[in-house]
Amino acid sequence: MVAKSIIVTGASRGIGRAIAIELIKKFNNNVIAISRTQKDLLELKQYVENDLKGKGKIEIVVGDVTNERVIEEAIGKSIKLWGKLDGVIANAGVLPIGKVADCNIDEWKRSFDINFFSVIVLIQKSISQLRQNKGVFVTVSSGSANKSYCGWCPYVAVEEPDIVAIALRPGIVDTEMQRFLREKGMELGMSRSEYDQFVNLYESNNLVPAERPAHVFASLVSSAGEGIDSIKHLSGKYFSWDDLEMETHREKVI
Repeated sequence: MVAKSIIVTGASRGIGRAIAIELIKKFNNNVIAISRTQKDLLELKQYVENDLKGKGKIEIVVGDVTNERVIEEAIGKSIKLWGKLDGVIANAGVLPIGKVADCNIDEWKRSFDINFFSVIVLIQKSISQLRQNKGVFVTVSSGSANKSYCGWCPYVAVEEPDIVAIALRPGIVDTEMQRFLREKGMELGMSRSEYDQFVNLYESNNLVPAERPAHVFASLVSSAGEGIDSIKHLSGKYFSWDDLEMETHREKVI
């Protein structure tokens, strides 16, 4: 299979980092990794180049996904280095915590800029390359999304027949975000039942290892180009990583 060129946002840690590694390690793809955290991005690049022997397989872009120039830089680097852009995984996101009565409205506005509007910009900026290369656009969604509707998926699915767009929920993944919720959730306004759910999942060892849903994301976006017909029936829809429809994209666990 020809190596694909993929942009991953929020790639410096957690599920984004795991996706970037799976794309290179398991699918031999090229990755443009975007994050605001330069130190973590440099560590990721060093890991890929030294531990995975993947020199030339990853390039980093330090910046905020709400800045259009950051997106343009990432797309430009993909085209300059590898001649194309085949796919995008929109993973960057923030989780505002707290009661509505006590919330900081500026924090909520920023969360919409990151979680929604930056995704629209990603689509707009990458769409010509994705059309040309029969690309795949996957966003990392959450359990709070409506399973029957995703804001941008139907548009891409209906208006862009050569592109596959999917919203995918990775489950409750064992990441730094989960540790933060266990340590700070209650003081930031989480309900006792929500807080207890996260603590119980951790204590019972039922958090999802990041590598498992990351493999599903990597497999889907790696279907760009010659494999696009195999996932076209999924376009415009919302799934969880462990749904039956994702079975062929999950890595077999022995």
